Amino acid sequence: MSRTVSRAGVLAVVVGLVAALVVLLPTAPAEAASKGRVRGYIATAGSDHPPLKVSWFTSDWQYLGSRSVSRSGGYGLALKPGTYRLQFSDKRPSYDVTKLASADTTVTVRAGSTTVRNVRMTRGAAITGTVRAGGQAGRHATVIAASADRRSFSTVANDKGQFAIGGLPAGSYSVFTYDHGKKYVGKSVYVRKLKPGHPQNLGIHLTKKAGSLIVDLYAGREAIDKTLVVTAISKQTGQFWTVKAKHGTVVLHGVYPGRYQLIVPGYGDFLARTGNVARGVVRAGRPAFGSFRLTQRGGAFTGRLLTGDDDEPVGKATVRIYDTAGAIVAETTTANDGTFRVGGRLGTMKTASLVAFAGSEMDYYDVLRVRGLSIKVNQTKDLGDLVLPAKPSATVVGEVVDASNTAISFAHATVQLTNAKGTVIGSTTSATDGSFTIDKHLLSQSGVSVVVTPAGNNVTLDGTTYSCQYVASTHGGIVLEAGATRDLGLVGVARKTGGTCNAPLGDGVVR
Repeated sequence: MSRTVSRAGVLAVVVGLVAALVVLLPTAPAEAASKGRVRGYIATAGSDHPPLKVSWFTSDWQYLGSRSVSRSGGYGLALKPGTYRLQFSDKRPSYDVTKLASADTTVTVRAGSTTVRNVRMTRGAAITGTVRAGGQAGRHATVIAASADRRSFSTVANDKGQFAIGGLPAGSYSVFTYDHGKKYVGKSVYVRKLKPGHPQNLGIHLTKKAGSLIVDLYAGREAIDKTLVVTAISKQTGQFWTVKAKHGTVVLHGVYPGRYQLIVPGYGDFLARTGNVARGVVRAGRPAFGSFRLTQRGGAFTGRLLTGDDDEPVGKATVRIYDTAGAIVAETTTANDGTFRVGGRLGTMKTASLVAFAGSEMDYYDVLRVRGLSIKVNQTKDLGDLVLPAKPSATVVGEVVDASNTAISFAHATVQLTNAKGTVIGSTTSATDGSFTIDKHLLSQSGVSVVVTPAGNNVTLDGTTYSCQYVASTHGGIVLEAGATRDLGLVGVARKTGGTCNAPLGDGVVR
């Protein structure tokens, strides 16, 4: 037999949607470290491992990614907290009847923890046979074996209509066949109790003229205008087609006559739905037209995020909703005024948690966690103002004076703190008596400097105004400790060398 093409996938909801709906959420710096790990070993009958891969899915079988397993049989994954489905599969082509059966397992990942999950893979069962369509060899017909536990395995027949599907887990299968020319169809063939090492040979005859089906998709009262991956299921045969609905229209050719169900993913705020196609009854050799509507909106949370030190709105912060298993089920970013709406497609949840963090300002604010939230379908719940806790800041105080006469204080002088790299980390202006305080976003650190720049050339001493020329002055060697006050005392501004100044000299000691 010449080679065939093999495609294996996991199907959810009856034998539904092989997930092209990938949830990929952006990771903030503080959250990136909150992943957990899954490691394990795949045991096989022989000492040598064939080429294997591990794929991971959400708990409802939405595809997330895949990776090859090492030739020694070990694997390792770094995943965000939550519950996942792992599937281990043999990468050899489907026509190899010695191919190992795929193995599935469920694993819960916890932040900062490693879960060990070992798996055993055994030789799979196999189905072989020949397809005939309209009395001729069914060249390049697609053959799919679907199990009762929501898995499917497919191949394409060769020029003579011959096919083989190896690597099947033991059990019973419905075998669906699609005519490559989309002219003939047939009912599924049921194969009972397949066992490894005992291939079942089938003769498949497609004798019924196929029809076509065009279905328009709606969300509420609006037409869906984007591409969705949709699964159509024949109510007469159980046969299914997973297709892209371009611009909200499903087009199926070469389908079995009768009524159909659709599995349509969520769109906008509308939840996914499985249901019957309205009106579209397929007739042999004729097109049929129908419609399908998403009817139920999901839940959402709204609110406003503020800083805990000055009640300022926090823009571009990340807001996430987690379920009880610790999986992220919704995420958004706050607007510049701190407002947010997260969710929109949430199902009813009795216990959920909200987590918010400030992205680029994570050094200054702690993560906000709000636990014990609940939400219902079709509900929008306003959480009001939420406060992002400020981390403890160091406080720096002092008084700006003339370095040559400490009795002269500088009002309205600019005072800046710079870190060891020269970056400004805090600033203020001095009060009338020269005093100043900087107490926001100052982390524990060393190598800090204070830079003071007077507001002008005129200074006052005992009611008399003097004209002096000064230069911006820098004083280093400052160590800050978050939560503690650092008193710099008198911070002097130097008179310009060679400059003019008629103010009297003093004998004070300054920095």
